[in-house]
Amino acid sequence: MIEEPDFKHVAIIGMGLMGGSLGKALIKYSPSTFVTGIVRREEAVQGVLDAGAAHECTTDIPSGLAQADLVVLSTPVRSICSIGKAIMPFLKKGCILTDMGSTKSIIVEELTEVCPENVYFVGAHPMAGSEKTSIKYADADLFRNALCIVTPSPAVPSDLSCRVSRFWNVVGCKIKTMSAADHDKLVCAISHIPHLVASSLVNFAESIQTDEFSSLELASTGFGDTTRIAAGSADVWKDICMTNKQNIVSQLDKCATMLSDLSNMLKCDAMDNVVAFLENARIIRQSFDK
Repeated sequence: MIEEPDFKHVAIIGMGLMGGSLGKALIKYSPSTFVTGIVRREEAVQGVLDAGAAHECTTDIPSGLAQADLVVLSTPVRSICSIGKAIMPFLKKGCILTDMGSTKSIIVEELTEVCPENVYFVGAHPMAGSEKTSIKYADADLFRNALCIVTPSPAVPSDLSCRVSRFWNVVGCKIKTMSAADHDKLVCAISHIPHLVASSLVNFAESIQTDEFSSLELASTGFGDTTRIAAGSADVWKDICMTNKQNIVSQLDKCATMLSDLSNMLKCDAMDNVVAFLENARIIRQSFDK
């Protein structure tokens, strides 16, 4: 049985797909937790309430944060630091601030530095989501069996990091704890590079045409499955690219080298090497399903 969190009042800033899903998950799986949603536009308030994603929703940041034991930043990556810094004066003593950002090093460094006394920032990244972004797609079970990576700075007491881990466990996440730097390197390989490769595949396929047909006219489920994530928001991925640029550039170069090596194998008719390349990938991929 998953235990309830030790946060009685949670405020979520940003009530799109991720923030809305978190609010719905808390209401479903932790009914004793009071959830406040905070949005930018007054016209968004009723949509959050109608979706059942919060007990109350407001555009007033000071009042929305006044009683919160935990504040979750669920905004685009590039705005997390600026919003986090702006709300520091409104956080009560003992409050923990966390986030849902897809990159961690810059966020953890900047927000840890500006926390007032008795307020702590603990970074987190729930590895769940969709190419859709609206509150209307919010799902209370979005985080069930998903991995959440918790990235506390060395300055954070271990018991506070554990509280954040338990919070994500309540909504169904499995937990791994690591440094922000390790997170950014590893998540780059399994999330950021795949998204950019998927986008490259779509643009590449669109460029391949004959006099009468486009390759995309022939695309079916395999191509759709491989490139589904390319339908995600370009603005969201611009932020990710900007905040994890060093890892992305390094790993894109490595990926390009691997493709170049594969091309050279084919040019040289080194089919044993091609088969070994494909077989290695097949074995690794099959292990995911076990």
